[in-house]
Amino acid sequence: MKVKKLILIALFAVAFAACKDSSEDVTPTPTPVTPKTSKLTLLCNDWTLKETYVDGNLQSGNGTSLYRFTKNGKFMFKENGMWVDIGSYIFNDKDSSSLTVNLGMGGATSEFWWYIKKLDANSLNTEFAAGSQKLNYNYVR
Repeated sequence: MKVKKLILIALFAVAFAACKDSSEDVTPTPTPVTPKTSKLTLLCNDWTLKETYVDGNLQSGNGTSLYRFTKNGKFMFKENGMWVDIGSYIFNDKDSSSLTVNLGMGGATSEFWWYIKKLDANSLNTEFAAGSQKLNYNYVR
C-alpha cells in the first residue's frame, strides 16, 4: 500500500511540474515582410507597346507607341507629345486577372475583355479577342 501511495504522490508531483507556467521570456524573431505591390499600382504607369500578335503570329515588334493607365480608370495614348484619352478600363474580378477595356474610336465605342497574362514592374502582357482573332499585346516600361 505504501508503494502505491509513493507512486501516486510521484505521479502527482510530475503532473504538477509539467503544468507549471514557464517564466522564460521568449522573444520572437521578426520575419521581414516585403510589401506586395497592388496590381492597380503596377498597371497605372506609362507603357510602350513592344509587340503585338494576331492568332500567335507576330504582327509588330520593337514598338515605340506610348500608352498610360491612370488610377481613375482612363486609358490614354501619347500622340504628338500630348496624352489623348482613348478609353477606360476597370478590373473584372477580385484577383485582378482581367480588365474590361472600352475604347472610343471616331465616336464608336468597343468593349474588350483583356486577360492579364503577366504584370510586373517592367512588363504587361495581355490577351483578348477581337472578332474571331486572338490578340496578344505586350507592353514594357
